[in-house]
Amino acid sequence: MLELDDPLWDKLDSAYGVMDVSAQIRRLSIEWLAEDADDLFYGALVHQGTCYAATYAAAPHLLALANEHAASDQRLEIALFLGKLVLSALGSSDAQDGALPGLPLDLKAWEATRNPARELLSLVSDRSRRDLAALHGDPRVAQAREWLAVAAPDAAELGKLHHIRDEFFALIPKIRDLCVLLFVERSYDESVAQHLLSGIAACEGLVRLAALLEGGREGGFACSNCGSSAEFLIFAEKMAWYRSSREDGCMLDFKDGRPSRQDGFVTPASGGESGDPRVDRLLRLAADATSDVPAQLLRNFLGWFRCADCGALSPVAGLDAREHR
Repeated sequence: MLELDDPLWDKLDSAYGVMDVSAQIRRLSIEWLAEDADDLFYGALVHQGTCYAATYAAAPHLLALANEHAASDQRLEIALFLGKLVLSALGSSDAQDGALPGLPLDLKAWEATRNPARELLSLVSDRSRRDLAALHGDPRVAQAREWLAVAAPDAAELGKLHHIRDEFFALIPKIRDLCVLLFVERSYDESVAQHLLSGIAACEGLVRLAALLEGGREGGFACSNCGSSAEFLIFAEKMAWYRSSREDGCMLDFKDGRPSRQDGFVTPASGGESGDPRVDRLLRLAADATSDVPAQLLRNFLGWFRCADCGALSPVAGLDAREHR
């Protein structure tokens, strides 16, 4: 892993631009403050689903920190974050051919990470835009200037970026094992179990299924045959779906608490052998949970619906030959 005193940390961006992530990790290892951890995890490292170079460098340190805090809330918070990180990284359209979204592997890509800072400063310097006067006191402006002042990585540091990528991929099975361990311990907590199961699915490469689990009882999906989108609500054990063009029906049913305007119901998976060992592991894990909710969600998301647009019988999670393995 990248040592916490390595100068390369100063050249790894976060949602806040230049940020001493290594110092934040050190502080959390000495004294765990939930507010600081939340700001680091979901403010700086994975901000609204976006990952950064510092995100991947921090991952092995956070996993090590989780292993030091056995049977603690800290370990659970780290497991939930790392599962979310894997989903955000592998679920991105940029995650292909060994690339990770937000992690530059050459100078051109690294310079591209500074484009938002350039655009912000260009916006601020446009004197014709009176409506942007408030930005001059915005802390993001100072962060942008600081980020643009950082020197580009040299050849040796670019090599370290490649190592950070390789290490992150090697870390995914360990993140999965941590999420499985915490799922077994906390399966009585419906919300926690749901998010841990999402992280496990993401680590297994089932990113579309993981995204559905992350959202829980309401969300959307698309027909794997024609691509038309649908919204869904889960009422007790039944999953109702709605054409996206009829969002009012979904909203009204949500308010009423009953599926009277649905376009159909999903046929849930039986819970038997699926032929995909990754899915079967998830089904067995959910079946052993104290709460019934994880298994109910999983069976619905692994189920099928009859598309109203093309008439095809389509899997909700879209698990097919295109799913990453």
